[in-house]
Amino acid sequence: MVSIKSTSNGITLDCDDSVVWFVVVQGQTLGLSLDDYRVVLSLLPFLEIGREGVLDQIQDLSDKISFPELILIEAGFKNGSEHWVGCALTWLEKCEVEEIRSFDSYLVGILGNKKKYSQSVRHKVKALLKLVG
Repeated sequence: MVSIKSTSNGITLDCDDSVVWFVVVQGQTLGLSLDDYRVVLSLLPFLEIGREGVLDQIQDLSDKISFPELILIEAGFKNGSEHWVGCALTWLEKCEVEEIRSFDSYLVGILGNKKKYSQSVRHKVKALLKLVG
């Protein structure tokens, strides 16, 4: 079993022996459904740790392969704040082109929202969109 501690007390991202990931919040186990806003909020602190910081806590290769990285990234985009979107973009920059492409609708929406997102965030998005063509 893998248990990754977040920057928030009482929140861990765990993987059981059957390689199923879930978040534990104050002892309550939650599946990784982004339809549950408690899950979205609970996943955000892991974005702050950074990709390398999180993956370094996973020893087993099968757990690394199954790690729900794209769900974490989407949680940042779903939250929509400048900070969390920026963290999600930092993770997304390390992804494969096809994975980046799967976030196209989020990226296009961020790029077009000059009032909500800073120029630096929009520049990151523009670079990612250019990368995926």
